[in-house]
Amino acid sequence: MGRTMKAERFFFSILLALLLGAVVAFPVLRAEEKGKKESDAVLHGKIQQTLLEGVKFLMSKRAKDGLWYYSNKMYPMGTTALVLYALTLSGISPKDPVFVKALEGLLKFVDKLKVDKVTTYELGLSILCLEAVDRKKYATQILKLKKVLMDRQTKSGGWDYRKPTYMSTGRKTSQRTDWSNTQFAVLGLAAAMRAEEGGYVFRRRRAPDHWLRLREYILNTYLKDYSGWPYCPTVADRSKLRPTPSMTAAAIASTLLTYSSLNNTRRFPCGSDRALLDLVDAGLAYFEKNPRLVFPTRLTSLAAFATYRMYAIERVGFYTGLRKIGGIDWFRVGAKLIMSAARANGGWKDIPGAAFAVLFLSKGRWPIVIQKLKWGKGWNDCPLDLLRLTEKASEAFERKEIEKIVTTATAYMPTPRVGKRCTWVTLTFDTPFEKWLEIPMLLLSGQKFPAFTEEQEEMLYRYAMSGGLIIADTCVGSRDFDEGFRKFVARKFPGYELKLLPRDHPIYSSWYRVYVPLEGFVGPHGRLMALYCPEGMSAEWESGNPGSKGSRMGVNIIKYVTDNVPGIWH
Repeated sequence: MGRTMKAERFFFSILLALLLGAVVAFPVLRAEEKGKKESDAVLHGKIQQTLLEGVKFLMSKRAKDGLWYYSNKMYPMGTTALVLYALTLSGISPKDPVFVKALEGLLKFVDKLKVDKVTTYELGLSILCLEAVDRKKYATQILKLKKVLMDRQTKSGGWDYRKPTYMSTGRKTSQRTDWSNTQFAVLGLAAAMRAEEGGYVFRRRRAPDHWLRLREYILNTYLKDYSGWPYCPTVADRSKLRPTPSMTAAAIASTLLTYSSLNNTRRFPCGSDRALLDLVDAGLAYFEKNPRLVFPTRLTSLAAFATYRMYAIERVGFYTGLRKIGGIDWFRVGAKLIMSAARANGGWKDIPGAAFAVLFLSKGRWPIVIQKLKWGKGWNDCPLDLLRLTEKASEAFERKEIEKIVTTATAYMPTPRVGKRCTWVTLTFDTPFEKWLEIPMLLLSGQKFPAFTEEQEEMLYRYAMSGGLIIADTCVGSRDFDEGFRKFVARKFPGYELKLLPRDHPIYSSWYRVYVPLEGFVGPHGRLMALYCPEGMSAEWESGNPGSKGSRMGVNIIKYVTDNVPGIWH
């Protein structure tokens, strides 16, 4: 018992220390961009090599029983789940024998779950892993873990290491929470939502209680004077609390997941929860004011205390679609830090640190297939729409790649699936137009149509005439947006008319056979210049329901467009 408690204290002291402490070539690209693209290709080649080294390091560190351990034979369930999750996103085949054996071990832990001993980290990481591998096949295990997480939520809405414990906060006692445990609980719950039988209704559903409590936790733990969130807010004197970079990044990502989970409920109609959306902007302002806190200036090793923050920043980048956080090109800078540390003596230091580094590098290589225009207030009523859509597309395209793998006689198949994952990005009218042209699709969404300037309308016109596709979407259906977009087309594209696409149009069968009424028109270059869904699909994309008509139609759009962009998947 004494040895176990000592090990526990060692593990949590390490955690406390660490807590406190791909571009694609679009055919219309201008000639002067060629040199930069070649530079990007060189960088991506180095990233791929470093990623391969990280995967090999993780493979070499598995124990004789095929699992991974944190240290001193501790936390095999959580550590194995973290490594398998990282390997999945890196491109390892789920048919790989090493992967299969480790997954079998993880499932045994879940089947014989020791509720009083398993940590919140382990629960959240296990859900992330199983959902990424096969949410349908492992739905029973995922929902079992989800129930334990929900039972552990404190009255304030956050989470502790295990079941709620009490600590003195002046004259009273309060249930202890911290943002590190809370973020992994939130990640697990968000992933579990997609494993619910039959998905869930995205519109006018009842707001789940656990997400409502989490919403209050987010609002109550935010430190307004500093625009960030602290590690452990359960204190007697809140004036002594200060935000940390890792926890602020974790809270920003958790805020977006919470908003998304409550958006379009009866309590929060689409885009109505401005309090959470404003907190996302406030959290990003923390890094704008303190850009040196985005990343350390240098890394000497890839230990967990160093890469934990990088994984948190990576989630903010992917959830918001931002190329820069705090004015820093977060992926390029982060990747270079990891590559530099990997070259140092003993760079690949420990298992969790390597797994976080692999997670960071894996996502940054994915091609950007669609961008979302930040045009003003109301542009982001469904902030996770493109995140969820590209996740769905990646999953669908990967499954087809997996079916092609007929052998299991390899320990590592170099990125057999990476070429079929994709992602998205946010852009504004201040983004250089050359950047617009790098990406074949642009989403223009909202419930009210924007009041564009002539210059802004000209940029949209030039983008479409250069081969880009403008996808207009009303979120949940909006007369204001509908009227505004039709007037914009009539004004800016004379001679063209939005027409209902025929049912035999290839866009309705490019991947799934599905029909959602779409309107559009073809330009002089023979490509669709505009695509419009009067009913609205983006709210359905954000819901994360992988089987919905809107989600399937979105995947079809990505497949139809990217089939006509040579080299985008390479």
